[in-house]
Amino acid sequence: MSAKYAWYGWGYGFAPRGGTGQQGIVDYFNDHSYGSYVTYTARKPWHIVDVSGSAFHAAGGGSHEFKFGFGYRRNPNHSTTRYSGDEILGIIQSPTEKYAQVYRARVVNFAGENYDAFIGDTFSRGRFTANGGLRWDRQTAANTASTAPANTAFPDLLPSLTFPGGGPSINWNDVSPRVGMTYALDANRKTVVRASFARYAGQLNPAEVTFLNPAGGYYSYIAYNWVDTNHDGFVQKNEVLTNLGPAYHGSSVDPAKPTALVSPNTIDPNYHANHDNELIVGLDREALPNLAVGAAYTYRTTDDWPSWKPRIGLTSADYTGRTATAGGQTVTVYSPNGAKVDASGGGRVLSNRPDYHSTYNGLELSLNKRLSNKWMARIAFSFNNYVEHFGPGAIQNPTRTDSTSGGNLSGPQVDGGQVAPRSGGSGKGDIFYNAKWQLNANGFYQLPMDFELGANLFGRQGYAMPLIVRASAGADGAVRALATPTVDENRYPNLWDLDLRLAKIFKISSGPSFAPRIIVSADLFNVFNSDTVLSRNRQFGSAAYRSINEILSPRILRVGVKFQF
Repeated sequence: MSAKYAWYGWGYGFAPRGGTGQQGIVDYFNDHSYGSYVTYTARKPWHIVDVSGSAFHAAGGGSHEFKFGFGYRRNPNHSTTRYSGDEILGIIQSPTEKYAQVYRARVVNFAGENYDAFIGDTFSRGRFTANGGLRWDRQTAANTASTAPANTAFPDLLPSLTFPGGGPSINWNDVSPRVGMTYALDANRKTVVRASFARYAGQLNPAEVTFLNPAGGYYSYIAYNWVDTNHDGFVQKNEVLTNLGPAYHGSSVDPAKPTALVSPNTIDPNYHANHDNELIVGLDREALPNLAVGAAYTYRTTDDWPSWKPRIGLTSADYTGRTATAGGQTVTVYSPNGAKVDASGGGRVLSNRPDYHSTYNGLELSLNKRLSNKWMARIAFSFNNYVEHFGPGAIQNPTRTDSTSGGNLSGPQVDGGQVAPRSGGSGKGDIFYNAKWQLNANGFYQLPMDFELGANLFGRQGYAMPLIVRASAGADGAVRALATPTVDENRYPNLWDLDLRLAKIFKISSGPSFAPRIIVSADLFNVFNSDTVLSRNRQFGSAAYRSINEILSPRILRVGVKFQF
């Protein structure tokens, strides 16, 4: 048995490079941002408890190894997000279409709690091994009190707001079974077959509960038309055309009731975790001494996709289409019925996406030469097909977009189309992670005089590059309308990268391999200095269309010294 307790009184923050005194601008037409962005601070005092144990028992002609455990985690979050300057973010869709998003600071206070327990048994008898287990998870999240100050420039439009906390919480409960087996086909156990089935419950993002917090919701802003009368490229208060009324607004505020202590949003009382059902079968074979090969096939389905946020009281029939053209490409963009949007206060419902699931088929091949006769090598190749499936209920706004990760947009709407999650929050600009094949090969050789030579080759299919037209969808704001039949109609070039390493070992004293020694090494990354394009501007009609945003890092030589003892 073992028991652990940990407390993490941690937190972090981000300060804008441009200081807090000037406004921020996002220029989608020219594909750049300038000015100053947000200040973010967070405190997260976490409490974690973990208890686990194991027991052994002989029965049934074999041995049983039982494992069991319990865990608890409480992770409250206290954070503030405030836009710089007068808390107005300028949005430039085109030279003739500009908006000023007037923000109220986001002040978040919520607490998440996770409980888990598991029990499992591994039974071994001769060449046969079987395991089975159950895991229970309870994940909850609830809002606590928070106060958001008024917008600096327009305190009458977005006044200060004190939210008392409470209200509906999110509660997920899941029981997940897992079973598996391995069997050696020969007495020497050189050929082993294996199979497993597991059901996994998705992890709750406790911040989703702030969907009901008008002081701490993700999108507490009202957007108005903006005319840059002094042509300085920044938003001034007198340039915000509030007299025309809101152009659109975030889902956490009702412009007609900006001081309401009840959010216009709701959470489906049946909101629950997404679930993966995964089957793996494999074969491993020691073909030669110290040389093993293997193959494995994976089939996985994912349903109950979370974080779906359709508008309250609307169906796809409540959207009106229009064509939008940019850069010679024409798309159809749909806008919601404005009267029905106003009737719900612009509210949305957080729920699981109906009539939608994904399937994954993957094949993995491997070769592993263990270190012997002064050399070793590993090769791994994978091929996969990760696709999504739609039913009628999976679509609200019929606009075809590049998003395959849910939210409030319906995505490409291609039944059997590729799933390509878009990057976010990682510092990477605009990456759609989808490669149908990938290869990794590395090797190592011990040269005379204690020199070592190593190499690593990595290759994969180029990620998807969905081309878009950015256009207004009325109250749904600007959307990235997909201008190609599928999200992966266009791809970046295949990526190949070769790295080399040369090292020299200086033994300080004779003795075993772990005796003190100094290692001098030289690593050469991207040996061929490939400049493979990783990201481009994808927006038809943009002044920066197809301009390069990121390439593979150039050739780099690193020299190092390591003392090992």
